[in-house]
Amino acid sequence: MTHGSVQADYGHLGIPRNEVTDRFYTRQVVFPITVTVNASIELARVDFVPFSTDLQFDSFNHTQMNGVGGLDDEQEGVGQKGQFKELFRRMGLKDDPAQYCLMLLDLRNAWPQALKIRMNVRDPSSKNSEDPDSGWEGSFYAEDVLQAGHTSRVILPIKRIFLQNPSHPVPSLSANQRQFVVSTTKVSVEQERQSRESFWYREEVLDCVRGRWEEISTGRSGDIELRGIRLSPRMVEAIRIEDIGVDVSVKQAEEQVRKIGPAKYLVVTDNFLTLVTTLTNRTARTVIPLLRLLPALRNQGGANGGATMDLTRRFAFNGLLQQSLRPLEVGEVRIVEIGFVVLCKGEFEISASVEEVRRGGGGKDGADGDGHEEVLGPDGIPVDVVAKMIGRKTWVSREMCVVVARDLE
Repeated sequence: MTHGSVQADYGHLGIPRNEVTDRFYTRQVVFPITVTVNASIELARVDFVPFSTDLQFDSFNHTQMNGVGGLDDEQEGVGQKGQFKELFRRMGLKDDPAQYCLMLLDLRNAWPQALKIRMNVRDPSSKNSEDPDSGWEGSFYAEDVLQAGHTSRVILPIKRIFLQNPSHPVPSLSANQRQFVVSTTKVSVEQERQSRESFWYREEVLDCVRGRWEEISTGRSGDIELRGIRLSPRMVEAIRIEDIGVDVSVKQAEEQVRKIGPAKYLVVTDNFLTLVTTLTNRTARTVIPLLRLLPALRNQGGANGGATMDLTRRFAFNGLLQQSLRPLEVGEVRIVEIGFVVLCKGEFEISASVEEVRRGGGGKDGADGDGHEEVLGPDGIPVDVVAKMIGRKTWVSREMCVVVARDLE
């Protein structure tokens, strides 16, 4: 904007404006104004990284666990101080830190004077549809003072988000819903799905984060523009919560199993142990799952990884590694146990995957969590809204279960 003006027309008619039938005259005053537009806080870069639960793990009773089963804690690095655990305690978060990811914001001060910034992040569950400004009281915040031209990085813990239908079509802002420009490049199904997921997860993030800036010398303040955030598929993967949660752990037993990390266990060889797989159905429909357990040697290179070694001589399972389970109802948490024995010392990792065989029934009259009707295929599995075809979904465990086997001394 190079120049501007404010025009005021005024006059006295003596009667209401709608009763005037003849021509009338007014006086006019024009106020020339000069507007200076200057950038304040610019969003230089944004990133989302998964929160490593190994960093915040702390042995809850280090002295009591020392010497149990003849195993030494110090050799396995149990004596960590849990700095992130203390950070989450100071933030007042009572949930599991594994439910969070870290949002990294690089903010640059483009204002000629020093600015004080404050970023707030609220829990998605604290939002109220009737009051959009609710949930900010007592929310976590980060403050900093930026000098002119300086850039600062702000780290915010964002609670991971679950969406029932992240592939739902993006609404158009046009009133007539007509498309006048046709793209010459054909967008693949995967690109369209990623674009939709990026849009909906970005909307949820923007609804939970806000920022303010304030000029220290004059008290002038404003909002930090965050609409420039763009989510890549890697960022979406760090934010999202899977429809079917898969968690693998080892049932703890005295003198046989010791938990030395969030998903890391120290066990004794030649002992009967129990592997526990927890399945959580967060969808609004019933799913019939096919569970696959995938054990492997840890830290093995090559394309096949741990499969290059003969695992049957080192690991023995009492049951099938692939089994079909009864229908997993809406909101149900299922625990599947299988016995195993570690035959030699070493480090192993166990992951799990769940494949949807077919749909056993509907939830909420065949609609998803957003109230949109689902189109079902002949075997009851919902038709993909992007690909317009039937496709069975597969979910994998977010974190591998690591088993460290040692001989009893």
